[in-house]
Order: sequence, then structure tokens, then C-alpha cells
Amino acid sequence: FPGDAMDLADVISAQTQINRRLHEIKTLEAEVTHWKKLCSCFTQGPNTINKETVWKLKSHIRDLEWQRMQELDEHQLEVAVLQNVHLQKLADLTDQHHKQLMDYQRQVENLQNQHSAGNVNRDLLQEREMELRRLKQQLTQMQRLNDSLNNIASDLRAEEQKQLTEWVREQDVYIEELRERPELQEEFARTGVEQLQRQLQECALKSEQVLVVLNEKMRENSNLKRDYHEMTDRLTAKEADLQRVQEENQKLSTRVESSSQEGCRERIRDLSHVLQEEVEELRKSGEELLSSQEKLCGQLSENELLSQAVTNLKERIADFEMDMCWLKEENAKIMKEVHQLHEEGRHCDRRLVNLKLELAKWMEKADTLEGKLKSLQRLLHQTNADLEVKEDQLQEFKKQNEVQQEILEDTQKKLMTLVSQSEGMVDKILLRRLFVG
Repeated sequence: FPGDAMDLADVISAQTQINRRLHEIKTLEAEVTHWKKLCSCFTQGPNTINKETVWKLKSHIRDLEWQRMQELDEHQLEVAVLQNVHLQKLADLTDQHHKQLMDYQRQVENLQNQHSAGNVNRDLLQEREMELRRLKQQLTQMQRLNDSLNNIASDLRAEEQKQLTEWVREQDVYIEELRERPELQEEFARTGVEQLQRQLQECALKSEQVLVVLNEKMRENSNLKRDYHEMTDRLTAKEADLQRVQEENQKLSTRVESSSQEGCRERIRDLSHVLQEEVEELRKSGEELLSSQEKLCGQLSENELLSQAVTNLKERIADFEMDMCWLKEENAKIMKEVHQLHEEGRHCDRRLVNLKLELAKWMEKADTLEGKLKSLQRLLHQTNADLEVKEDQLQEFKKQNEVQQEILEDTQKKLMTLVSQSEGMVDKILLRRLFVG
């Protein structure tokens, strides 16, 4: 097609952008994993970092995950667009083949309809014979045509060289004979050179005509071969691109499922670990509170210190309760996000299933078109065989027409003879009547 070069550039550009997006996705996944590890390390020691820093880190993680999902959606959109482009090109190429085959069939039907008429004259027969030959030459195998042209060229060159050599030798002998006869030197100088020049010009003209015909045939053969190879390369490239897009789509779906499930599991494990640590610290704080109360009963003199310790413990318990409430809220949010991720994963699965079904349909259509193409090729070969049979019948009809033409000419000659004889007899009868009268 005329725009195949631009389409190839677009495909290469799209593939470059896809590779760049994949690299960015991998970088974002590594960054998310890094921030998750930092967050888990920070949440293991709640006394070493404040809540605002933890909240900022988790917000940054959510932003990175959202950016990663957006990159994945853009990549899937680009893959879908690329698939549509490839499928459209494949459909256009198939339509072009179908149109060419329909044109050939129409030409064959026209020729068959033309040959069905029996009362054609010699000019029409010659014209149809030329059309049949030209169509047969166009449908002949390209390799056989190339080989035959090369053989013909070599044979013609060898035969032409041989004829020129023999002719030059004959002319040399003729010139020597003329030079040995003094009385013919003037005639040789006047006519021999002119005849030699005319013969040389005729040979050169014939050689140029043969070379022009050979070059034209070789140029047509090379154009046909180039078109055939280009068409084959386009089909192969489009099939390879379709297979590559299908494989990339499968890899991307697997990567999305594994990354989303692993991220959710890791986040749940981190939160469970944090909750277990908070519960353990609360249990230890309760034990410390009980021991402090026992010491309070045993040591009344240290009442103020113990009351201060109880107050501190209550404050710590209140802080822990606030942390627990905050962690529960975060856990609820994370579970909601996990649910959303699962929903998005199911949506992606449905989209992938639909894409796979569409790809299967297109592959089935491609197989069907390939089968139709093979059947049309078989029909084309059968048509070639029928054309050869028609050509033989045309030759036979031509021979019969020539025989009838000869019979007609003989009949006309006999008729003219009879007419002349009858005219002579009429003249004799008239003369006899005149003399008798």
C-alpha cells in the first residue's frame, strides 16, 4: 500500500513508547516496594516516628500505586490501538487480493462470452488471440518466465554473434573476389559499400529491437517478483506483529494480576504485624499496670510516685487506643482499596477475555480468508488450464476458417470461369444468328 512506510514508522514509534512505559512501570513498582518496606520499618517502632510522617509516606505510596495503574491503563490502550491498526491492515490486504481475483474472474468470463460467438471474422479472432496470449503471459509463473528470458537472451546473443561472424566472413570472401577482378572494382566501390552499410544498419536495428524487447520483459518480470515478495513480506510482518501483541497482552495481564495480589497481601501482612505488635505492647502495659498496683498496695509511702506512674500509663493507654482506632480506620481503607483492586482485576480479566475472543475471531477469519485464497488460487490454475483449452479450440477454429476461406476462393474462381464461359457461348450464338440472318 502507499502508506505502508508511514504505518511502519507509527508501529515502531508505538513499540518504543510501550517499552518506555514498561520501564517506567518497573521503576514505579520498585519505588512502591521500597516505600512499603520503609513504612513497615517505621510502623514497627511507633515511638520513633510521628503519625504525620507515616501518613505522608502512605499517601505517597497510594499516589505511586495510582500512577502505576494509570500507566497500565495507558499501555493497554496503546496495545488495543496497535491491534486495531494491524487488523485493519490485514483486512485491507485481504480485500485487495479478493478484488484482484474478482477482476481476473471477470476477465475470464468476458473472454469466455466472447469465444462463445461462432460467427467472428479474422480481425476479431486475431484480437482475441492477442488478448489470450497477453493474459496467459501475465498468469505464467514468474520463475519460469525469468529462466526462459535468460535462456532466450543467451541463445539470441550467441545466434546473433554467430550470424554476424558468418556474414562478415562471407563479405570478406566476396570483397576479396571483387578485388581480384579489376573490371568490377568501380562497381564494388559504388554498390558494395552501400549494400554493406544497409545490411549493417539492418543487423544493428534488429539487435536493438531484440535487446529492447528483452529488457522490457526482464523489467516486467522483476516488477512482478518485487510485488510478490513485498506482499509476502507484508503478510509475514503483520502475522508476526499480531502474535507479538497477543504475547505482550498475556504477559501484561499476568503481571497486573501478580503485582496487584502481591501488593495487597504484603500490605495486609504489614498491617497484621503492626496490630500484633500494638496488642503485645498493650498486654505488656496491662501487666506493668497490675504490677504497679500491687506495688501501690505494698508501698503506701510511694503513693505519689505510683499515682504519677498510673497517670503516665493511662496516657500511654489512651495513646495506644488512639493508635488502634487510627490503624482500624487505615485497615478499613486498605480493605476497601483491596476490594476495589479486586474489582479492577476482574474488570481487566473480562477485558482480556474479550480481547482473546476477538483475537480468536480474527484468527479464524484470517484462516478462512487463507482457505478462500487457496481455493481461488486453485480456481485460477483451473482457469489457466481452461484458457489453454480455449486457445487450442481457437487455433482449430482458425484453421477451419482458413479452410473455408480457401474453399470460398476456389468456388469464386470456378464461378468466374463459368461466367466467362457462359459469356463466350452467348457471343457465339449471337454471331451465328447474325450470319444466318
